[in-house]
Amino acid sequence: RSRLLDHEEYCINHPSNIHSTMTYNDDAGDDDDDGRGSSGSAIVVVSKCPIRGKSKTRLIPLLGEEGAATLAKAMLSDVLMTLTHCSALDSVLKILLYAPGNAEGLQGMTHILNELKIAWRILASDDDDDTSTTPATWLLLPMQSKVDLQSSDLGDLLEHALERAREQIRIILGIHKQRTTKLLYGNGSVVFLGMDSPVLPLDDIVTGLGIIPSATASSDDDRDAVSTSCCVCSSTEALLCPADDGGYGMLSVPASADAHETFQGV
Repeated sequence: RSRLLDHEEYCINHPSNIHSTMTYNDDAGDDDDDGRGSSGSAIVVVSKCPIRGKSKTRLIPLLGEEGAATLAKAMLSDVLMTLTHCSALDSVLKILLYAPGNAEGLQGMTHILNELKIAWRILASDDDDDTSTTPATWLLLPMQSKVDLQSSDLGDLLEHALERAREQIRIILGIHKQRTTKLLYGNGSVVFLGMDSPVLPLDDIVTGLGIIPSATASSDDDRDAVSTSCCVCSSTEALLCPADDGGYGMLSVPASADAHETFQGV
């Protein structure tokens, strides 16, 4: 596995990576009195299955096919383990958006999750309304367009993933209306993370989800990893953590943002 930097040290030496914000009209509703939000938030990890000869191809001349695939698997594993075991994110829906969205991709991802002893279930169809889903379970979503299952248009694929994430949030919120304990917290945002960002500060992720860390962290380790003084974005703000190569490591899409307009032309 790639070694994760100590998050507390990283956050001290690296101020927030969030450089860009955009504000939308507020259609998401009010927050709860405890400050954690009346809507649920979700994390979508965008990933390619580590496959020999197909992963990190630009690194193959340096690392070889096996080495490049091993590095890809290590970074993805670090991201999954960090998000799974951070109690500040316990009440956040977690989705693994994987490519290729076929049997090979599914087999590869389930193998990694089983190795890491992370609970998962498949979210394969638009009419999937399994009420057994909890934030402790990762949902596996194949990277597919809702219009063309063979589409390679990234904007189309991310738009579909955003709509599916929002639908699952609505399903779980409907479940916990019948319970005394809420299953989800947040401001309704959906945060997209790349699998190549294993050292992205947890502060940035928590900020994008609209969660107050002190209200959710259940251990001293989590309070060290997530600063209780980190800012919390509103339900109308979109946040972006740019990457040096021109892409981005994190994108937080607010509940009020239109899915199609957000990813049109991407």
